[in-house]
Amino acid sequence: MSSSTLDSTELETTLTPELVADYLQNNPEFFLQFPELATSLQIPHDSGQAVSLIEKQVQLLRDQNQQYKRKLMELVDIGRENDALHANIHRLTIALMSATSLQGLVDALFTQLLGDFNADAVGLRLAGLPNEFADTRVFAYDREDPALAAFENFFRAIRPICGFLKPEQLDYLFQDKVAQIKSSALIPLGEHAEYGLLAVGSDDEHSYHPGHETQFLRNIGDLVACALSCYLKPASVENAG
Repeated sequence: MSSSTLDSTELETTLTPELVADYLQNNPEFFLQFPELATSLQIPHDSGQAVSLIEKQVQLLRDQNQQYKRKLMELVDIGRENDALHANIHRLTIALMSATSLQGLVDALFTQLLGDFNADAVGLRLAGLPNEFADTRVFAYDREDPALAAFENFFRAIRPICGFLKPEQLDYLFQDKVAQIKSSALIPLGEHAEYGLLAVGSDDEHSYHPGHETQFLRNIGDLVACALSCYLKPASVENAG
């Protein structure tokens, strides 16, 4: 054997799996030059049965195709949810615009949130309520109320939040319905929550979570605040934020 020829021991020492992988990666035409290897190579399977390289490639492609299908279905589901959400917001907009009184506006808001939006409870705190207004579902909102100390972080950010509110926050927002609330969304009404607070609660702990997209909640808050501005005197927010 010449000095330029490697024996089997030297070959095993020189060739590593990484070198073989790099070579095949850089020479994709290799199996075109040696087609018999594609069918003769046996690849161990989790089941214990060996399969050919071609069979393995087909299986990998099938698995990849299934992943693409699942991702596509996820995107389709998200698209359907967004379409339904936009339709619900549109109906809410029409209902609020059609109201001719504060009572009519409140009725429309509760009807839409408990109906189209599948809320299990709605908490509504409003500022500057007229003396003649009486609705047991709506409570007064005063920025000097000591109970609002529990919302210090919320007022600092003034943006919708989702997830699990503190017990004292739930008590303030949902009153006697607090026991059924497992997750909720809290929405400021107005740029500085000057018109009040709107809370939507669910008996499902997964309905609202901290990672939930809140842009649509912000849109609802802006919409409701705009409608309320015709009937309410906004609360003073000089010390807000």
